[in-house]
Formats: sequence, C-alpha cells, structure tokens
Amino acid sequence: MTYNSGYEKYVASLNGYLGRLIEQEDCKIIEEKIMDSRIDESKVIWNPAKAEHLIGKKVYAFARINGTIVEGVLNAIEDTRVLPFTVSDGICTVNYIFICPMPEPTYAERQKKWVQENNVSVGTKIRFIKNFNDREDGSDCFCHLDVLGKTGVILYVTDDYIAIQVGENKWGCPFTALEVIKDEYRQFNDEEMKALYGKTLLGRHGMPNMVTTVVYYAGNICIEGDKFVFDAEELLKSDFTIDGHKCGVLI
Repeated sequence: MTYNSGYEKYVASLNGYLGRLIEQEDCKIIEEKIMDSRIDESKVIWNPAKAEHLIGKKVYAFARINGTIVEGVLNAIEDTRVLPFTVSDGICTVNYIFICPMPEPTYAERQKKWVQENNVSVGTKIRFIKNFNDREDGSDCFCHLDVLGKTGVILYVTDDYIAIQVGENKWGCPFTALEVIKDEYRQFNDEEMKALYGKTLLGRHGMPNMVTTVVYYAGNICIEGDKFVFDAEELLKSDFTIDGHKCGVLI
C-alpha cells in the first residue's frame, strides 16, 4: 500500500488502533487545507511524541471533526497513540489531527501591538530606553548609539519604524527602543483647591458638575458639588477632569 501524506503514514503505523485507516479522500482534504493556509508544510507534526517542545506555544492545528484549521496554544499531549493534540483556541478545547508551530510575529505585527497597547499617536511623548543598531530588532532603522535617556515626540508610524522628532532631528526608530512618557500631575494645594469654587468639572461620561462649596473638613480643604466631595488627593485620583486635564497640576 502506498501512503501519500504524513498523516496517512502516521495512522497506518498505529496498526489498526483507531479501528480503521484514514481514507484517501480525508488525506486529500487535509493536504488542501494545508496548501490554502499559512502553514509551512515542512514543519507540520503528525506524531504527538515529537511535539513536546511545543507545549505552551502557539500552533496551527487541524480538527478533522469539522475540517478547520485554528490558531491556539498547545496545552497538553495526553496520549501518543491517538490524535491527542489538545489545543485551546480561546473558545473550547478539542483534539486535533496535526499541529504546526506558528511563525514568530513580524516586526510590523509586534510594533502594531505595542502602538495599540500604549495608545500611541502623532504627538505622543517618548523616552529612549536604549541605543540601537542598524535594522535593530527587525526594523528598518539606522543606528543611533547616543540616544539613551533622550526624549522626543512621535511624528508618524510606518510598518518598519516609528519616526521621532528629537530637537531639530528626525529619526526612524524601532519601537523596542522607546517608552511612552505619561503625563504626571501633582495634587492641587489649598489655594488651588479654593480657586475651584464655581468651576465646572466633567465626570467620566462628560457629565458637568459645578463646585458649589469649598469647606475645611478633617484637616483638609475639600470641594463639594451635587454628587461629590473630594479633598485634593481624592480629586486627583478621580475620573473628573477640568479643561480637558486631570484635576491636578501637570509637572
């Protein structure tokens, strides 16, 4: 008998343990699924005994039960005799016929994730956390070996680098050399708290709240409105804003 796929050979080697050999048509469907996906056929693993190094890593997996290829994390190899790849795809856990390690994310994919997680946009302030070489971390950047600790602002973002304005200079930089500088505020002092009398603060959903009273309570100057009473520390930590900023003084 001639076997035309890695999976067919693997099932045949089980000597009937599954009760029957996989049919030729099933093998054809699997091979077509591989060709239509991003899977590198040379890296496909059919034998669970050879996949222990992938436990805890992201993989592609093929489920014969519904003929789909999913992306997930290999949780366990429960039995090296029968289709035992157990993969979590974020919805459920089922057994799969084969697995294949997912390719490492590209520089563009990693940068996109960093931009989203750090809410980066044009004008975002950054600090350099390391110097960098040409093509650092897969980017399309030239080296800068004296930028550690310097600050700048983001001009624009491409798939290959982030453009930074540093003084009069404009540099293409890898995101891995950057950290976002978050605005820091100090709380209002007593005089600044008193000056809030009659001012309007905006709540979480943009609802206006006017400061109607300034009182001295429990050793602190407090402001009071229809729905709040805050001292300076509580006000800074609250969701209220004034003139588009946190209720404090930008340092």
